[in-house]
Amino acid sequence: MGRSIEERRTEHTGVVEKRVMADVALSISQLPPQLELARHRHRSAALGLVLRGANTQTFGRTTFTCPPGALVVLPADEPHTDQMAEGGASVFVIQPSQAWIEDVREHGVNLEKPELLAHDRVSALAAQMYRESRRPDAASPLCIQALLYEIGASLIRRGETVSANDPAWLSLVRARIDDTYGEKLCLADLAREAGVHSVHLSRTFREHYGTTVGQYLRRRRMEAAAQALRSSNASLVDIALDAGFTSQSHFCAAFRRLMGCTPGQYRRGVC
Repeated sequence: MGRSIEERRTEHTGVVEKRVMADVALSISQLPPQLELARHRHRSAALGLVLRGANTQTFGRTTFTCPPGALVVLPADEPHTDQMAEGGASVFVIQPSQAWIEDVREHGVNLEKPELLAHDRVSALAAQMYRESRRPDAASPLCIQALLYEIGASLIRRGETVSANDPAWLSLVRARIDDTYGEKLCLADLAREAGVHSVHLSRTFREHYGTTVGQYLRRRRMEAAAQALRSSNASLVDIALDAGFTSQSHFCAAFRRLMGCTPGQYRRGVC
């Protein structure tokens, strides 16, 4: 069993560096191997970019598996748990000013729902902010402030895209994937069930959710498989098939590409 920290309302754990630039608190947390953070809350909203390692965050019934390059939106006072692999994890934490939070709230972004963003505009901007913070100069505060407002603009555009005129059939398609990701799903069948053309489904899904149907399905399968690796003793082949992968080899190859280690290493906590 990993070490555990009792439930509490707290600042971020394992902070080894912290600085404030342009009213933005930037910190790096080094989270030790096998650390388990029991149910806790953070005092202020933040964005957490995984730099190294991988961790699993659980918000109620929602679990995020966060590989390097993934960014998690962490709302203030949102109860959640964290679990680190044996190799630990390094996370770059961005805590915006209250003025910025109020600015984006006026445009419909409340930072009140946890969200995992990977390989998109927001995570790329966060990575750029991390690099800027590592070698600060006289222009860095302005650069940090500009990057944060670019992040805000990207979140606003994502919110507008998702919420504006969201077709009921599209929500049903997403729910179908969420509920049956372990089954054999194909674009043509999803489009036929929704009563739209495959091309229209593909285009609309990307416009509203910022990812393709295939990428979204793959992410859901990988999240389910990663959770099973940590929470059960099921064999790799059973986990692969239950999550919707065609074979153990297919699952292992996809897992290595995304997580940078094998499923066996992830289960043992060495990545």
